[in-house]
Amino acid sequence: VGFATETELQKGLTYTLDGVIAKPLIEEKCEIVANAFKRYKDIQLTYGDDFKEFKKAKAELNQRLQALNNELNTLLAKEYGIDYDPKSSKSCESYESWLRQYLPFHWFAEFYEIVQENGGFDVIIGNPPYVEYSKIDYKLTGYNTIKCGNLYAFVIERSKSLSTSFSRIGMIIPISSICTDRMIDYQKLVHNGHSWNSLYAERPSKLFSGAEVQLVITILSNSIDNKMYSSTYNKWSVDYRDFLFDNVSYVSIQNLIRKGSLPKIGSQTEISILSKLMKQKKSISHLQTKNTRYFVSYRNAGGRYYKVILNYEPDFKINGEQKRSSTYQFLYFESQAIADAFCAIMNSGLFFWYWLMFSDTWHMVNREIGSFPIELDSKLILKLSSLNRKLMEDLRHHSISRIENRNKGVDKVEFTQFNVRESKPIIDEIDTILAKHYDFTNEELDFIINYDIKNRMGKELSEPGFSQDDEDEQDKLLLS
Repeated sequence: VGFATETELQKGLTYTLDGVIAKPLIEEKCEIVANAFKRYKDIQLTYGDDFKEFKKAKAELNQRLQALNNELNTLLAKEYGIDYDPKSSKSCESYESWLRQYLPFHWFAEFYEIVQENGGFDVIIGNPPYVEYSKIDYKLTGYNTIKCGNLYAFVIERSKSLSTSFSRIGMIIPISSICTDRMIDYQKLVHNGHSWNSLYAERPSKLFSGAEVQLVITILSNSIDNKMYSSTYNKWSVDYRDFLFDNVSYVSIQNLIRKGSLPKIGSQTEISILSKLMKQKKSISHLQTKNTRYFVSYRNAGGRYYKVILNYEPDFKINGEQKRSSTYQFLYFESQAIADAFCAIMNSGLFFWYWLMFSDTWHMVNREIGSFPIELDSKLILKLSSLNRKLMEDLRHHSISRIENRNKGVDKVEFTQFNVRESKPIIDEIDTILAKHYDFTNEELDFIINYDIKNRMGKELSEPGFSQDDEDEQDKLLLS
């Protein structure tokens, strides 16, 4: 909250009638500060041994800056509807209350040399607060990212305004910043110039111990042209931490950006796979219908290493009564064969990779599902639907029914838990068929089949198909 640059200040001086009236006085104080700063700087350069003169010049500069700050606070308060009259005790009380609540900070005044003389900071680094705007008790004005609704977006926008044309900004923020629709205005900000995004999961290990949040380290630089780079979606064990950053590499994703999402791609192989997908002229959404009896079902959240897509609705009971979990979503198609084909596609390793590339890596929404590129013909439908029947049978065979007490023992919940790992060979068959359809090379098919294989097939996970934190989250969602 406050005026960051002279440009913002000049805008504020013409924003209201109060600003227009205050303009000559504030500009005069700015000029006085500029002169005091020049004298302070000259004494440093020419009278370095004269400590008294240096101390006097510094005190004068601080005094002038304080006077300027007071004027800026008064102007800003009026923009917030606080009309300050030093002769009125009621007005003073209201103004002081506003100051305590908003704590305005004017970078233009506090860092006058850097902002005004040098044009901004050369380097800005930080781990800004991941706090919802709705949870703070003050209002912001003049931010292009205000609809993003989180303070870290505002911090980075402010940082951009405080940076020079050749500066670097580095921030550690949630990965949702680059892959959710509500952060589109922030993504536009990132698009303006050059940016490098390295991506980090929170399992098996995490950047911040104890913080269950997936992160992106975003490095920004101002430039007249726009270029975007990404790393792979990094997953690592704790003993690899010391080598993690040394092995980060980037590829250009400038031509792969989608509205609301920057792809988490880190190799030329992945770029090639995605490029081949994009050659398809249709997507899943083209064959969706509404409320027919042919559907696929899926959980809209959870499942860190596998997504379970079914052509039926799984059992879910509370106290012995069949219920429909609020976490299950449905896609409808015009025939059982088409529904089965899409069920197979959505269980494939290729779809899982595609979903990870563009999603927030936790929620399944129609933005990623419906946009998956695929053109189906009768032969492909026949092959995929046949494999899907085989997959559904295998998933049932390896599933278990769980009964657990919830809500402090009030509710007995029964649900199906799937051991997807055991069905990986069938999923590989589906990927082989899809690889032929998209004309993948052997290397590209091998990449998809073995994507994140250590974690997806690892024995260190507590339960087949899901890690313990997935399971706990699943139970919470099933009861929501």
